[in-house]
Amino acid sequence: IRVNDIRALIYHNLDGYGIRLFEKAVKTPDGEREINAVVVGLGRYGMEMMKALIWYAQIPGYRLRITAFDENKKAISIGK
Repeated sequence: IRVNDIRALIYHNLDGYGIRLFEKAVKTPDGEREINAVVVGLGRYGMEMMKALIWYAQIPGYRLRITAFDENKKAISIGK
């Protein structure tokens, strides 16, 4: 069995503490709840965290906003 240690670590932490993301979500004027997350570094851990957050936030009534920082000046900007 192949185990992805990085993915296992990220999901282990989200499984244990991810409920806080939903508890602390801010209610927006349109009635949805917004989850704000910051990812520092877009290496293997950062990219895996972004993928996991996108997966976890697929719940109706919630919106996810991720702000990511990386030292690579050529990193891609997605969004506004």
